[in-house]
Amino acid sequence: MIRWFRRMALTLFALLIFTLGCLLYWPAADWLPRLLPPQVTPVGLQGSLLGGDLQRLDWPGGGAGPWQWQLRWPGRLQIAVGEPAAAPWGLTLSGWPWQWRAELTGGDLRWLQTPGSTLLAGRLLGAVRLEGSWRRCQAASGSWQGDGLQILVPRRLALGEARLQVDCQTAPWLQGVFERTGQHRLELRLSLANWRGQVQGSAQPGSELAPVLQGIGWLKAGQTQVSGRF
Repeated sequence: MIRWFRRMALTLFALLIFTLGCLLYWPAADWLPRLLPPQVTPVGLQGSLLGGDLQRLDWPGGGAGPWQWQLRWPGRLQIAVGEPAAAPWGLTLSGWPWQWRAELTGGDLRWLQTPGSTLLAGRLLGAVRLEGSWRRCQAASGSWQGDGLQILVPRRLALGEARLQVDCQTAPWLQGVFERTGQHRLELRLSLANWRGQVQGSAQPGSELAPVLQGIGWLKAGQTQVSGRF
């Protein structure tokens, strides 16, 4: 009887190791597209859960990349987005799904793209730390700051100084302030659950952003108050 239990235990252990190995080395091309929203398409995907990379993620009107990831023992996932030689953003995730912790460090912004062009130029420094359970973010701290940020589409425009942080008190929100002395001050609030948000603030007469803000209906001619939703 003892020998039977021993053999059974060894068999179950071997099956566990085999199953774990299959999961770790399961090609990402077979499972990652199923986890993404229907409108998001991975391009140049290769590797497995243990480690891999993809050229970019495409969605209507934009994209982001390149991406690299690596799973380290014990259960620590590391993700980098952006060109390795250009200060990529980094994400470290551990403890998921029960009590997870994540740290997202800033870097170069050129990984965010529009069709055929880079959307932003500049760098954000700092880190944001998140804590939560399963799909819920329960606490957030830290921020990203930068100076000299520029938006490149539809044309090169200076955003000035920027500060962004995450708020998890009610729902996950990205909050930010973009300010350029004598030009504008814009406050961003973006839901990380449905990617809808709003922009409020002011733009001085003759500022570089005023024609763009008027063109999308967020600023009325002859006024300085900016208000818009997307």
